Amino acid sequence: MNIQNKTILITGANRGIGRALVTEALRRGAKRVYAGTRSGELQNADSRVTPLTLDVTNTAQIQAAVEKVESLDILINNAGLARKFRRPWRKSNLSISSSTTPAWRFTTT
Repeated sequence: MNIQNKTILITGANRGIGRALVTEALRRGAKRVYAGTRSGELQNADSRVTPLTLDVTNTAQIQAAVEKVESLDILINNAGLARKFRRPWRKSNLSISSSTTPAWRFTTT
């Protein structure tokens, strides 16, 4: 996939695979990389990187991110939820919805 001159949002961008995805997107010539992290802090000096406070389980933070991102070509949803020896939800009560507009909702009941 050619991502040169594309605008990308990467969730879970503060460490591990997410951090590597940010680095690779920049290497491949991305125009802008929105880097979503729970804290909004990111150690990257590249001017093309815009940190976002984005916990994908927080509806208010999702809405704030939607309002900050002017346009988006690619979304890489790398955010994860780690629970040691516990299932925070079951298939029957997890709802993930998306649409063609940049408003994403993850809810559990």
